[in-house]
Amino acid sequence: MSAQLTSHRRRTQDLLFFLLQVIFWGIRLIKGKVNVKAESKQLMEWEREFDAAARNSLLDRMEYLFINTYKLELDNSKFRSFDSIAEYREWCRKNLPEYLGYR
Repeated sequence: MSAQLTSHRRRTQDLLFFLLQVIFWGIRLIKGKVNVKAESKQLMEWEREFDAAARNSLLDRMEYLFINTYKLELDNSKFRSFDSIAEYREWCRKNLPEYLGYR
């Protein structure tokens, strides 16, 4: 991949991230939830974090993008099969914790 194309992709990613921040702050401002003085510190902290993350390679960013969370009963076996949806739902009700949202 050419250096020019890589540089272009990097600028595009940076611009998209910036636009998402602008949208987030705009929504909060419209809803009246922004205390500009108190939140300017937060914004500066986010900018420092963004700048630090922007220095990482794309592969590093992709690695940190996904967080694997162990899910008790769901991750304990390679697969499960059920004869019907009703049987599956009954198994979920009996075996899965409520916070996973299967009840």
